[in-house]
Amino acid sequence: MVFRKRKIAAKSPAELDAMEAAGRVVGIALQEVRAAAVPGATTRELDRVAEQVIRDHGAVPTFLGYNGFTGSICASVNEVVVHGIPSSSVVLKEGDLISIDCGATLDGWVGDSAWSFGIGELAADVDALNRATEWVLAQGLQAMVPGNKLTDVSHALEKATYAAEERFGVELGIVDGYGGHGIGHTMHEEPYLANEGKPHRGPVIQEGSVLAIEPMLVRGSIDTKVLADDWTVVTLDGARASQWEHSVCRHDGGLWVLTAHDGGEAELKLVESDDPLEAGLEIYAEPPGKKLSALSLLSGGEQALTALSLIFAVFRCHPAPVCVLDEVDAPLDDANVERLCDLLDGMAAEGADGRGPGTRFLIVTHHPLTMARMHRLYGVTMQERGVSRLLSVDLGRAVEMAEAPRAAE
Repeated sequence: MVFRKRKIAAKSPAELDAMEAAGRVVGIALQEVRAAAVPGATTRELDRVAEQVIRDHGAVPTFLGYNGFTGSICASVNEVVVHGIPSSSVVLKEGDLISIDCGATLDGWVGDSAWSFGIGELAADVDALNRATEWVLAQGLQAMVPGNKLTDVSHALEKATYAAEERFGVELGIVDGYGGHGIGHTMHEEPYLANEGKPHRGPVIQEGSVLAIEPMLVRGSIDTKVLADDWTVVTLDGARASQWEHSVCRHDGGLWVLTAHDGGEAELKLVESDDPLEAGLEIYAEPPGKKLSALSLLSGGEQALTALSLIFAVFRCHPAPVCVLDEVDAPLDDANVERLCDLLDGMAAEGADGRGPGTRFLIVTHHPLTMARMHRLYGVTMQERGVSRLLSVDLGRAVEMAEAPRAAE
């Protein structure tokens, strides 16, 4: 008798390219839906936006007609966890949290992704829930490693949820009975992926395996019910819910998020010159919405983001134990500084739980947001001419010391 090691089916490079094309359509549709999601808009109007974008790109809405579903997206507002049916009677208002799940089929391949975002400004605890769920997804993606088993991803999502509670200062519940899945020619393929569980079980992940990973977290009870329409899933206690999803694969170049929104393109070109000192390689970049041009012709912020993208792409493939970044945040706005710090936190955390090389980042900065996110600060003072002194502050320890008197009161 021959025993075969169960593996998650692998897609060929050409098939992955086709899935990425479908995923790109989904990413564009989600961007357009988010732009249209303003107070006073209905979820049916958002559905029309998504359908138009999908069809304009030569694809068809995967959700429309699926087991009788009547929308091109699932639009789940506030206490609706998943599978919200677009409706003209659901009118968005300031402070709502909405999850948009979208699928597109292009040339026989499916892309599936979900974003959650606020309509206007969210309450602090709801914003923390949403940011935590997105962060949990990012951590779970890292477990997509050839040789790992299916539930290693489940376990990574569960561990990340516990870590997110402390990181974002919010209590989280993992919705039971709903999770991710395989994906390819159809939206739901084997295997089913739970969002929690013991590691080292299930089929083996191999190069080319694709999973749709989608954590769903709530602020209150994890108990849910399905409404009379047989689709809409809501929390029993009315607690807010957040859902984030990406279709992801592992290939020989690393992790590939097939449904990531368009981040632009970049390439190297050989620059010829009569003067050999001027000949060489030039970086050409095309940020979203811009034309392909030499890196030197981009704005300072675009140059910084492009350079950081290239640096971290290389770093992902060839990590090092130490990385020094000198004033890389200087040209960035506050939102992109936060994104940079989130990326650094994630890469540093991978080493803490054994999922990565554990790179130690040394950052030279004058930006207060960056300094506030560091584990330890070093500063140089000059109390008298020619005499410098190095100061060091452990921010985590400093916070504990500051909060200790309050706890004692």
